[in-house]
Amino acid sequence: LVFLTRDPDEHHQIVLLSGRPESLAFNVINQISLRTGDLPELQALYAHLKVLAVDDLVPITHGNAFSVYFRDPEGNRIEVYVDSPWYVEQPVRVQAPFELPTDQLLVWAEDHARKLPGFRPRSEWRAEMARRMEN
Repeated sequence: LVFLTRDPDEHHQIVLLSGRPESLAFNVINQISLRTGDLPELQALYAHLKVLAVDDLVPITHGNAFSVYFRDPEGNRIEVYVDSPWYVEQPVRVQAPFELPTDQLLVWAEDHARKLPGFRPRSEWRAEMARRMEN
């Protein structure tokens, strides 16, 4: 699993995963990811999709981002996400209580992220990535 980017503000633009089978009976696109404006907007989307009863609806924290995953009408996996104020080593995928008020969800997620390897403010991670991309 490799996360690639050319922008220090983006934790990933492309994700490469090994294990492609010789015979493909499925779509090799793992997911389509879309960034949204902020966490309250993402929570509102989650609440709306829950009412619509879309397939495979899951609210997630990755430590460095909050995501809502679901299937579109053609069965493709969609991720809508917003970055968190911190960074942790990846991969991380933990179901999150999006029903909480935004301030409580942030406290819950930060408490969880602080226990993960590599926890630090997003600004520190971004500065390191910018330095590394200069070389």
